[in-house]
Amino acid sequence: MNEFVVKDSLTNVAQDSSALVVGEYAGVINNAFRCEELNQALSRVPDLLQAPDAELIAGGRNQNVRLMLPFQGGRLAVMVKSFGKQKRWKDYVDIRYRKTKAQRSFEAALHLKTNKVGTPAPVAFLERRCGNRLEESYFISLFEEQVTSFHDQIISTLNGEPTCGELAPMLARVAELCRAMHDAGFIHHDLGNQNILLPQGEESDSGCAQIIDLNRGRIFPELSMRQRAQDLSRLNLPSEIMQMFLDIYWGKPAPELLRTWHRRYVSLFRLRANTRRLRHPIREARLARERDIHPEVNAFPAPRDIWIWDDRSDQAFSALERKERVRLYPRGRSWCMLKSTAAAAWSVRKHYLSSKARAFSAPVNLKSRIGIALDPDGPSQGIEVGLLNKLGAAPALLRFCHHEGQQRWHEQAGLVKHLAAAGREVNIALVQDR
Repeated sequence: MNEFVVKDSLTNVAQDSSALVVGEYAGVINNAFRCEELNQALSRVPDLLQAPDAELIAGGRNQNVRLMLPFQGGRLAVMVKSFGKQKRWKDYVDIRYRKTKAQRSFEAALHLKTNKVGTPAPVAFLERRCGNRLEESYFISLFEEQVTSFHDQIISTLNGEPTCGELAPMLARVAELCRAMHDAGFIHHDLGNQNILLPQGEESDSGCAQIIDLNRGRIFPELSMRQRAQDLSRLNLPSEIMQMFLDIYWGKPAPELLRTWHRRYVSLFRLRANTRRLRHPIREARLARERDIHPEVNAFPAPRDIWIWDDRSDQAFSALERKERVRLYPRGRSWCMLKSTAAAAWSVRKHYLSSKARAFSAPVNLKSRIGIALDPDGPSQGIEVGLLNKLGAAPALLRFCHHEGQQRWHEQAGLVKHLAAAGREVNIALVQDR
């Protein structure tokens, strides 16, 4: 049975990999990792997964386990993904027509690496068959140190005090990864936030994003706009941030065709998610009980509470598109607006007519109405104050924003004292909330 696996694999992998038979297992290994001591260790994968030093990264039906394997006199940190047993008909389809999950993962990773797309380097895949049944299958890749998922990172950012300055680089990394992946002809089919890795720690500024969980993906000569939009529709981002993401992904304002297909597939995916309880009532009830017992610590904030601070314009903007914002407005909001408008309509009309009659005839005092708003950081404070001095006696405005914290408040207060001591009129605005 193992000879069939080796022959079938050899016709479908890149030239930098070769057949591997170790004990009862057969598969393919990346030639960069071929060595006798690693081969011997791979023949004992099931035992190693149960060893005390094996670190379970993700449990469930398909498990991810970190192992340290011998390699060229040293130790190699690898991630072993073991795929659980599946139904007989699925084994038949995988073996006869579309390859197994482990083989698809290996070939996809090899294809992405060849095209310089970020993904953990594939080491090997191994399988053990009995007739037409797949008894065991493993995909082995290098273990990536100092990484976090895009899921955890975006939630941490949005639950804090998010600014464009910290959000934009993160979106750019993920968008560049997705664009490179799609340009390489690979469609992921499960492009959730949890399947994208971002560097953290010392590598957080220089490292690249990486894509994982590749077994559902397929390789095409070229992806259409529809395929790209369908793949991107699985990313979980607030609607306005998603529009920013599409622009970054495309490198310029995204074409309307991409946005149209994306909106359509997002709606279909939302419908599918909302009907999950009807389609899988037993499983969803079990998951609901588990969530009650172990509630998720890190979760997206309520959509209406997500506001992003734009550092350049010094104002906040909602993370939702107008259509989404309207949908989330309280039902009584429109009635309250109509009621208050009707109550004040006559007095507003009266004031309008009075102001109109005086327009362009009464003098307007412009003293202290025109000034210069300052928003310096440490390095630019001297530059801004120098430019202000060249403008003469114009009053200055400084804003104290609640979300910027005490250190920033003290810096602003020091600047107020400096300007006041120089004899300049200073106005202060308190920005209490976004």
